[in-house]
Amino acid sequence: MLEREPNGSGWQVTLRAQGMLRFLPAAFLCAWLCGWAMGEYFALTILDSALQSAFGPGFLAGWLPTMPGAPPPREALPLFFAFVSVWLTLWTFGGLTALSTLLNLLFGREVVCWSADGLEIKRYALFLTSASRLDPRQVIGFRMRGHGLLADTRARAVRVAQQGTPAERVELMSVLAEWRTGFGPVLPLAADQSPVPDWQV
Repeated sequence: MLEREPNGSGWQVTLRAQGMLRFLPAAFLCAWLCGWAMGEYFALTILDSALQSAFGPGFLAGWLPTMPGAPPPREALPLFFAFVSVWLTLWTFGGLTALSTLLNLLFGREVVCWSADGLEIKRYALFLTSASRLDPRQVIGFRMRGHGLLADTRARAVRVAQQGTPAERVELMSVLAEWRTGFGPVLPLAADQSPVPDWQV
């Protein structure tokens, strides 16, 4: 059952990561992140070794230990730097995304607040990861899609909740739909505004 708490002039609910099955992908991500950390270290040390080869042995000395083995020849250094820079950027981004997903699986929670001021959604995974606010007069309605609760606005669909149990999300949808009716009809479109997002009249 959904547990509501007073929040200023309105209410809020906190939905947390649920279910034992979430520990299976969490265990996989833990193992993958161990390999990711080794790959990150390997790429950084090779990059450090190549930089010292290009700019002298004192360049960035002490930052990372130099990998054993000969760095690429000077003629191949520009191509090598280009490849390692792109690969390292993508690899780092992938690792940080996996870490964020792991924290969300283990510690994720969503705080949904609604009041006369609007609808506010905050997502946490040990720390605040995102926050959004919706004007209730722009909200057309709420619906379930897959495992998530969405708010439909004229511009886009906004994810309200994905944590908690299915019953909690369905109950939250009913509560928010009832809250929305207190604000009257959806704001009419301006004369130059298209009913289709990203289109121009």
